[in-house]
Amino acid sequence: MAIISLLALACCTATGLGPYKPFLALVEICFLLYCLTSLINTKSIPKIVLCMLLIPGMFFALDHFINDMLHHRESERNLFAFMAIAGLIPFLTSPGNFNTVLRNMILFLVTATSLIHSFAIFFFKLPFGLLDNPHFTSLFTVIVFILAVYYCLTASKTFERWIAYFLIFNSLLLLFYFSSWVGLSSLIGSVILVIILKNNYHSYITALCLLFFLSVVLLSVDFSQSGNNEIENILKLNTYPITDERLVLWGDSWKMQLDSSLQNWIFGHGFGGFRENFSEYSRFSNAIEFVFPHNFLLEVLYNNGLLGVLGLLAAFTGLIIKLQKDYRSSQDISNILAIMLVTSLFLFGFLTLPLLSKYNSYSLAFTIGFSLWILKRRSATNGY
Repeated sequence: MAIISLLALACCTATGLGPYKPFLALVEICFLLYCLTSLINTKSIPKIVLCMLLIPGMFFALDHFINDMLHHRESERNLFAFMAIAGLIPFLTSPGNFNTVLRNMILFLVTATSLIHSFAIFFFKLPFGLLDNPHFTSLFTVIVFILAVYYCLTASKTFERWIAYFLIFNSLLLLFYFSSWVGLSSLIGSVILVIILKNNYHSYITALCLLFFLSVVLLSVDFSQSGNNEIENILKLNTYPITDERLVLWGDSWKMQLDSSLQNWIFGHGFGGFRENFSEYSRFSNAIEFVFPHNFLLEVLYNNGLLGVLGLLAAFTGLIIKLQKDYRSSQDISNILAIMLVTSLFLFGFLTLPLLSKYNSYSLAFTIGFSLWILKRRSATNGY
């Protein structure tokens, strides 16, 4: 039941089709039941699950600490969903990387979803596939690319490897079709981190070459094409030293942050604070209403304060270090997969998506849950 609910939720999120809320409710119920069962049987909850609950719990605490609370129900709902998804997956441990049936099922679902998006874009002329935003489609494409590389490296059957090759090609095609420099940056950034973690001379040279390639790609992209004519006109008419609306947003967001009190610098303004106040500072307020700064560190800093930012960075760094240590001791390529997924999603959110949007938080939840699943397999020997 838990696995079927998770897979169904992932498919609904990736395609934007189907009633995802019933599957999310099942996932949350399963998570609570697993926690209750664990408490009854062992008088405790696994440490790795408790560690995962620490950061979301801190976010809830910070939100409710602020006196002038601006509770944003969607953020709180997605945060609880994140806790349930990421917390449930480690309970589903089993020997080996993937159960064969589950592995084939995931490959089938990923391939089918990729084909549906491609057909929707190239044959039915839907600009963003089945989703309503190019960033969501790019995020899905980055995840598919990394999964395809994993399947390509671990395939035991020829047809599985050829499917992985197709997914890699299709993912790159979509990223270049969207001119998604954010997707390419997050993808190459995750590869660079994995290479650097190998910690040898050749890895540093390779990382520098990839960094040079990324720079060439980014310099070849016209950042002034935002897709919104009103925004482009504002950028042209005003004497801004920058021509990318994302950088203008960051500057306006930082200006708003500087007006915060000491208490708000430390504890934030609560969920919904950025959405509520940014229109007064945004230079685009007459053209379009931005409700997040296209940089989740700035978003977290304003909503959850320095404590929220430090907690988030500490959790990310700690997870990467754990996965790297586990890889060095086990040489399990699943750790590399997890590092690439976590890093690419972190970079993608840093450049574009709000932390607690549905697509970003659910994707992060599945990725972090998978990472914890990997670590929990050796919890007895590694002491997690």
